[in-house]
Amino acid sequence: MTHNKMKKSYLLLCVVIVATAGLAVADDGFWPFNAVPKDKIKTRYGFEPTQQWLDHVRLSSVKFSGASGSFVSPDGLVLTNHHVGASCIHDVSTANKDYIKNGFYASAKADEIKCPNMSVSVLQDIEDITPKLKAAVTPDMSPAQAAKTQKALESKLTKECSTTTKLTCQAVPFYSGATHFLYKYKTYEDVRLVFAPEYAMAFLGGDPDNFEYPRYALDVTFFRIYEGGKPLHTENHLSWSKKGVKTNDLVFTSGHPGMSARLNTMAQLEFMRDLDYPRQVERRTRIVEGLLQRGAASAEAQRQVEEALFAGQNGLKAAKGHYSGLLDKRLMATKAEQEKRLRDAILSDPKLKAQFGDPWKDVADYYNAQREGNLYLKRQFFPDPQPPAASRRPGSMAGVMPGMLPSLARLLVLTPIDRAMPEAERDPVYAPESMQKRLFGSSKIDKASDIRMLTTSLAEMVKYLKDDPIVAKLLNGKTPAEAAKEWIENTQVGDAEFRRRLYEGGKEAVEKSTDPLILAVRLQETEAFRIKDEWNKKVAPLARAADAAKIKLAQARFAVEGTKSSPDANSTLRLSYGAVKGYVEDGRGTVPKGTKLAPFTTLGQAYDYAAKHENKDPYFLPESWLKAKSKVNLKVPLNLVSTNDVLGGNSGSPLINKNAEIVGLIFDGNIQSLPGTFHFDETLNRSVSVDSRGIMEALRNVYSATALADELLDEASKPQSSKK
Repeated sequence: MTHNKMKKSYLLLCVVIVATAGLAVADDGFWPFNAVPKDKIKTRYGFEPTQQWLDHVRLSSVKFSGASGSFVSPDGLVLTNHHVGASCIHDVSTANKDYIKNGFYASAKADEIKCPNMSVSVLQDIEDITPKLKAAVTPDMSPAQAAKTQKALESKLTKECSTTTKLTCQAVPFYSGATHFLYKYKTYEDVRLVFAPEYAMAFLGGDPDNFEYPRYALDVTFFRIYEGGKPLHTENHLSWSKKGVKTNDLVFTSGHPGMSARLNTMAQLEFMRDLDYPRQVERRTRIVEGLLQRGAASAEAQRQVEEALFAGQNGLKAAKGHYSGLLDKRLMATKAEQEKRLRDAILSDPKLKAQFGDPWKDVADYYNAQREGNLYLKRQFFPDPQPPAASRRPGSMAGVMPGMLPSLARLLVLTPIDRAMPEAERDPVYAPESMQKRLFGSSKIDKASDIRMLTTSLAEMVKYLKDDPIVAKLLNGKTPAEAAKEWIENTQVGDAEFRRRLYEGGKEAVEKSTDPLILAVRLQETEAFRIKDEWNKKVAPLARAADAAKIKLAQARFAVEGTKSSPDANSTLRLSYGAVKGYVEDGRGTVPKGTKLAPFTTLGQAYDYAAKHENKDPYFLPESWLKAKSKVNLKVPLNLVSTNDVLGGNSGSPLINKNAEIVGLIFDGNIQSLPGTFHFDETLNRSVSVDSRGIMEALRNVYSATALADELLDEASKPQSSKK
């Protein structure tokens, strides 16, 4: 390229960057540890993280399944949220020792309890494999061939990495495939419970206060990692801050945000708004209602569903919050304007247009095709074949027919279809040894539950598919309640001998059966097969084009912006930065609109909050807190908010200062942060943390967890230079 051409291209790029300057806002972003915007942080806050600092924080961070945590002592002590550790706390509890209700503390390592189904992993290294994947593609390859070649190489590199390093290696795409990296993790399987407060204090305010602020919760749990039967020695661990933070202080989070959709096109966002989220909210509502009904049966039933209920209510509220963002006309207008700027910049330049074309159109065509004839919604009620290899077998997921008896009926209907397929394409699920256990093992059948689930599911189908002929076919003139009652009350599928006769009779026996549930399931599967065929003809070809377009779109954005915007979150370790800062309520929260919210709440306010609600569920303080009130410093901060950009998956992330000291523990976001899946607004989006000072005060003066408190503070007293 000549100097003049280079200069012209540079000037064009500058124009494009100026045109898209509004795409990144203030402190937004989930930054991979090998792409942290050091200059941006330095410009705004006067602090530049060094590579040594970043490596130390990365190696001090741990990943739980779907959540985050951090090492906080040289003896493998890990800090995370109570709701992250709830599965272990529940699993090690019994009817006589309810650690969820009463809390747990092991004052000596010998008393720490091993979690039966928990592991953590630590990110050891990040390797850029983008050049290798790009080099594998030749100009004569079609997009499909290129994708297949790169996928094969990606699998090879991942396997070689795991073999060579003895670590768990994972290939991760960023910017929709514009770049690829190998993430290398070391996994620890021996995780032991050290401390957990009572559920009432960890979740003070309950579901009504979830995703709200002000908050007064001690959502904290400590675990210890063991290796070879001994506490893991961790050279990299975060020290505990003695001073804490004040308003406007710079703070960082290191965690694993789940999935964001900030780089999605308007076609994708509108599709989620119109078709995906309405059903998701409805489905999650149904799950929560079912759990509440089960828990109301007895105290033990309530204990059994507590963990699932928390997750269900949390998921429901999150889904509603995400949906509210898609319904927010201002947010959608902002996203539309951002897309227009980038699109105009690409399409107005002949070279960029020749390189990238109009990927937005291909993406829109794919989502529009799913809208036609209710095809997307039909697939939800009459789902795709599973697994994908069995492309000629009708749907095997529950779809519109949930429940135990419909599940058994489905196995009877699908088994002969699987037997008729070539042996290489058969699903092991339908193998004789597997079917003996599934069909003839002990199955607890609750007809009332099946009727209830079927009625709700069928009613949902009627609501969303309305006058579609498929509804009339399945219901045959009956209401959802009438159809569900008839199928379940009159079926013989609950009889093991009846199931055996159909199973052994094969296709002929199933086709001759007049059992109402068998007939209904056969119709469901026939429709699933027809819908899958229609999908393959109308949508599948567009899906391939849309996938290629998304990669082109990401490459176009990357060419224009570079790493100006962070890649969408994908559960990998990210760093976010921000400041401790309050905000003014905009009317979406529980406090009056216009209320100025301070960045801190205190222990004293927690006592006042419980008293205001007459110490009644879910606003009651445990007995341990009531007894300890005279010993507690009521002015100590308990919770705080900051502008750090977080998502689900960041739960348990450490909140640290520029000295990499623990000043808080992320456990929530405010209600305004939920649309952050799609867009970040620094004026309102806030992460909510437990203040490190509140944790320490509770450990010493409420729980008398002296050994744990001392272990945390030992490292804080050492010189900063000793940290690695």
